[in-house]
Amino acid sequence: MNSKGQFLLYDILLAVFILFIVLIAVCSVPGQQDDYGIDYSEPGDTLNLLASMKVHDEVLLFALSEDDNDAASMVDGLIDGGYTLKDLTLNRTLSTRRVSSYHDVISARRVVEGHEYELSFYV
Repeated sequence: MNSKGQFLLYDILLAVFILFIVLIAVCSVPGQQDDYGIDYSEPGDTLNLLASMKVHDEVLLFALSEDDNDAASMVDGLIDGGYTLKDLTLNRTLSTRRVSSYHDVISARRVVEGHEYELSFYV
């Protein structure tokens, strides 16, 4: 301001510059949040893949229900991380790999050859 209390051009520019900095700061803070998200379709997609695969001319999941060791090793090799695969019709856990710590459990179900299977991921 000058001696008469009037705004000058540099006062307006300074105010616009400060407002611009505040606006940038407010917009950038929410953009720095963690991009961690859970893919809820992953267990369903994996279960569909397992249902489409065959071992010894049988569906992989059905072979696993009949205690086929080749099917168990294929399932264990295909799935990364912690999981549990259950045959709900027989009320049995077919394959599992536990993890020491996890935040959420996501799961999917599918019926294959009269058996209902559930795949749970620990994330």
